[in-house]
Amino acid sequence: MKHIIIGGVAGGATAAARIRRVDEFAEIVLFEKGKHISFANCGLPYYIGGVIEQRDALFLQTPASFLDVRNPAERVGGNFIKSSLNIPLDELRERLDEIPQDKPVYVYCAVGLRGYLASQILLQRGFASVKNLSGGYKTYMMATYCWGC
Repeated sequence: MKHIIIGGVAGGATAAARIRRVDEFAEIVLFEKGKHISFANCGLPYYIGGVIEQRDALFLQTPASFLDVRNPAERVGGNFIKSSLNIPLDELRERLDEIPQDKPVYVYCAVGLRGYLASQILLQRGFASVKNLSGGYKTYMMATYCWGC
């Protein structure tokens, strides 16, 4: 079963962990608009007390990379996932070195086809953790848009 969780810091990471405990084969996708997905609140007293010296040690995980394989004109007006890297599909093979390989890569386009093709290219080129955002940016917008805000 697929689960999409919007917001990771407060209850989102806890919900993802609970889903994983209940169903180890569940596909879980967590979206967080901030810089960090999860924060080690239990370590805060140690940071304040000086036992943990580096603030970054409190952050458990950094977000995955989002790769937008649409053409730049499709991103006009802020129509993209913030902090996503834009490499059009037809330039992907020549620009693979711009994509981090140390974290999961979520590929998206407008509705999914180019994202699927790009994810296959990345997997063939040795990227270990690649997912296509099914439904593309249009589905992402429907899932994250604040209706009535």
